[in-house]
Amino acid sequence: MKYGKLLFGMMIAVLLCLSAACLDPAAAAEMRSIETVTVSQWDGYMVNNVVIDVEQAVVDEEANNSSDPNNRAMFTIWEWKNDDWSKVGSMTVRCGDNNSENFTAGGAKFNIEVRSVTKSSMSGTVTMIVSSNMSSSEVYYTGVVKEGHANVTGVGKPSVKVTKKVNTSSVSVGDLIEVTVFVENTGSYDALNVTVNDRTQEKFVLMETIINDTKIKTLEQDSNRTVLMYRLKAVEPGTFSLSDTTVSFVNGANQSYSASTSSVPTVTVAAGSVDMPDIHMTNTLNDTQMEAKIGKIKGTLTVRNTGTATAENVRIDLIADGLNITGENLSGNSVFYTSVQPNNDKVIEYTLTADESGSYVVRAEAAYQYPTENGVQTGTQSTDKITITVEDNKAISVASKIPWYVIFIPIILIAAIAFFLWRRRREYRFRSGPSGS
Repeated sequence: MKYGKLLFGMMIAVLLCLSAACLDPAAAAEMRSIETVTVSQWDGYMVNNVVIDVEQAVVDEEANNSSDPNNRAMFTIWEWKNDDWSKVGSMTVRCGDNNSENFTAGGAKFNIEVRSVTKSSMSGTVTMIVSSNMSSSEVYYTGVVKEGHANVTGVGKPSVKVTKKVNTSSVSVGDLIEVTVFVENTGSYDALNVTVNDRTQEKFVLMETIINDTKIKTLEQDSNRTVLMYRLKAVEPGTFSLSDTTVSFVNGANQSYSASTSSVPTVTVAAGSVDMPDIHMTNTLNDTQMEAKIGKIKGTLTVRNTGTATAENVRIDLIADGLNITGENLSGNSVFYTSVQPNNDKVIEYTLTADESGSYVVRAEAAYQYPTENGVQTGTQSTDKITITVEDNKAISVASKIPWYVIFIPIILIAAIAFFLWRRRREYRFRSGPSGS
């Protein structure tokens, strides 16, 4: 019976503990030590958006040491709310394990345990253990704040806006529009790791990118920046809303946010002229000088259809009279493509060599076809001429400048010496041969 009552009492105690934890989950949460820190009088200690100001360090006249239970510290607690500091309360905490005090601020529970208090004629210091029910990942900032909360601001949400503009809202098919995207931080906090995402625009073809600054490390408060500027070609008649632009960023506490364009421009495209391809070529060389026989020049020819229709039966000819042209995709000096779509590139890489010195010209020509109401039409395009200078092979050139007698006189001398030695050898063999007896 005695043991039954004891067991029953233990069960009741366990149930009461569980009930308390269920009624107040935060109270059941484990308090974790954030830091043991020494703070001077009139300074503060900041955890996230909470500041513990040390208002006064008091050492009792009869205290035996700095950890005497009669020593105490007076604190004022502040939390950052609505872009300003709000007073949570004040408390006095004595030294010792059993004299700690709790408070709630910034959405978390805290505990202050004072370990020692010292005092000087001008100031004093308090060494304390600050604990909280926050996990280590939830604590994003800790540190001593000189002169307390009044000398620092909390961390809040940056206010980032995205604006997209066009230089004109009315064009015809084949015309260009210029699109500009701005980001602006109108808030009171810096935006960090800003990433801008601009979706591909349908019914238009990207022709040129002027500014592409979509990764920003810090967008400071009350600042703005142009992050994108590009030109689009209208390829289809109608009225179109441009795609929205989104931006993601974090604050100083690494909390994530996002924003998007509140409104997007609308562009009206008139029918205009008939769609047709437009082939443009860019020819670049890594050098314009080389030596005959041994020199090489690398070339890259980029073929792009900047038109609004597909170019068909495209033939590209590389013309470099007097030079040798080789390349993986070349058939002789030409490349053939069945079609090149609008806003599509083809890249041809080739190598030039020369057998003889001289001045040579390199260019490229294109011919293509496209269907119209009046039948198949032909288009042509060519690149600017590039002049290449080929010098004589230096080794051959040096040898060719040596006079003939410098080369042949040593050969004649060597031959004469060899003939003389051969004659001497024959005479010796004749004299030393067997006698006729």
